[in-house]
Amino acid sequence: SLSGGQKSLKKSESVNGAEAEETEEEKKEREKREKKEQKEKEKREKKEKDARRSQLTKRIWALSSRPEDYTLIAFGGIAGSIAGAVNPFVGYVFAKTITMFYIPDADEMRDEAVLWSLVMWGTVIAQIVSCWSWGWLLGTLGEKVTRQLRQSTYASVMKQNIGWFDMPEQAVGNLAKRLSEDVTMMKALTGEALGR
Repeated sequence: SLSGGQKSLKKSESVNGAEAEETEEEKKEREKREKKEQKEKEKREKKEKDARRSQLTKRIWALSSRPEDYTLIAFGGIAGSIAGAVNPFVGYVFAKTITMFYIPDADEMRDEAVLWSLVMWGTVIAQIVSCWSWGWLLGTLGEKVTRQLRQSTYASVMKQNIGWFDMPEQAVGNLAKRLSEDVTMMKALTGEALGR
């Protein structure tokens, strides 16, 4: 039989084991909460980033809000659509060309060959014209937006107080970089990349 001291020792060991289990469960719960909080934080950050990007895009597009700019966008979009539709159409022409070889009559086969050759030439010309138009129209729009953004950035810099130029982040090199490189990167929102 166990003495009273041994019984109390076993009892305290079982209580300590229960506490250890509780701490493991608490640890798991805490890790779950941390993961959940981390996911919520990432969602909030992503939402904020998307909102900032959306606001930036709206501000850039506001620079191209004249009627002639809408004309460039419309015709550039049409040209881009035509350029994109040419490749599937070429597949159709190839299929028709292959089936042409199974026509038993030689004269009919020759007529089909001439027809599909002319269609292919027309497709090539359509692709050349549409790709050139798309690039030129949307490139022109991108250059206009870049010019306007560069002018407004320069005007904003020139309105600053003298002390503003003494800050390290407003050094001459940083300002020149902002005018030359950073503004040009905005062209990706409105330039040729728009039609892709």
